[in-house]
Amino acid sequence: MEFPIEFFLTLAWNPSRWPKQAIADYARKWTKRDFGSEYATEIPYIISACTKLNGARKPELVEPDVFSLVHYQEAGRVLAEWQSLVSEAEQIYARLPENVRDAFYEIVLLSGKGVGACNRDQHHRQKQPAVRTAGAHQHQRSSCERSNAVRR
Repeated sequence: MEFPIEFFLTLAWNPSRWPKQAIADYARKWTKRDFGSEYATEIPYIISACTKLNGARKPELVEPDVFSLVHYQEAGRVLAEWQSLVSEAEQIYARLPENVRDAFYEIVLLSGKGVGACNRDQHHRQKQPAVRTAGAHQHQRSSCERSNAVRR
């Protein structure tokens, strides 16, 4: 949440400084400032991709039948995108200098892991209709619920 909030406040302070064409520049400058210039393309990509996936469906609204198992392999594709992003973020985390790892973990990696786990759990529940029909998923706290509880 830090990145979007900081961007919003910076944009509100001086909107003419950040026209639509310069938004990507903001993300690169922010990354350079907080994590170093060698990550200026990777980290903004991950933040942008996570924002895009979250925009398709907020984590708190993900349920087993949200993404289709049948049409366009949507559920599997979304799950694969989350897994790929988390994997990329973990690789960056491993390369980061020790003094910025905690910040990266909180700002980028934790969110990706949490929402990715939420989508993974719902995907697996969707593939088990007998369990869903019996209502077993309602008796367990899902990753989505745990992830949302952590954010509060």
